Amino acid sequence: MKKECGGRRQGPKRLGALLLPVLMLAVLALLSACSGSSGPASTIARAVQGCPDAEVEYVDFVRLNGVFYSYTEDANRGTGILPGERLGSVNYRLSGQACSDYESVDGNASYLEEGTELYEHQGYASSFRILAKTPQGLRVYEASLNPKAETVGELMDIEGRVQAVTLKDGAVKLTAQEQEEFLADFLSLSYRPDQLRKARLADSVGMELTLKDGSGIRLLYWLRVKPAMHPGVYVTERMDRIVQNRLKEAGYLKTLPPLVGPAKE
Repeated sequence: MKKECGGRRQGPKRLGALLLPVLMLAVLALLSACSGSSGPASTIARAVQGCPDAEVEYVDFVRLNGVFYSYTEDANRGTGILPGERLGSVNYRLSGQACSDYESVDGNASYLEEGTELYEHQGYASSFRILAKTPQGLRVYEASLNPKAETVGELMDIEGRVQAVTLKDGAVKLTAQEQEEFLADFLSLSYRPDQLRKARLADSVGMELTLKDGSGIRLLYWLRVKPAMHPGVYVTERMDRIVQNRLKEAGYLKTLPPLVGPAKE
């Protein structure tokens, strides 16, 4: 029996037309509530909310198990790049879809397509390097931020793998003894990536670790105010002595100019 409302009869078609906007609002509200997750529903929700809301230039990264991995050409020039066990896949691509305030979760990537499979990199801990299987071939992604790591050695799986430590684009090379001592201290340093956020750093020098498989890791070394280096660590006195002596002997380090302005706490 058809229900009358306000003196007008509301048939099934009329009721459907009135209910459709209400149902749509309910669905959109549900999707919006889930916008912190990933997948088709959250993608639709973000699109409804007007995402992307800005043109963002991302670092080429993928997040997995709480670790941020970044693509670098140096990590990809090595030999023996072979996949191990499958670790998962990309479930959401930020580029062209995410709002500027979006916080990435596991499975998210900046540029890798959704569905891209992720694998272990044979020979390396998956907390350090992983592989993405793309139409162009395997791509190496290297850990750039790992909240679970407590030392540099836990962040970088490079013990016993380093062929050479060089400075100034390869122009200055540590001796075998210097390299052994430098790496022993470096890998044991406490890993706190945020401790240099307020530090006053000056006089940076490029450093590269060349691994035995031909791949590399580029780092920055700051000579002052308190000697420090990527990935956010203050170096030991022995490390700094090695670097400064090697630079001086090569003629790259003479008298450093005075710093201007107060140092930040």
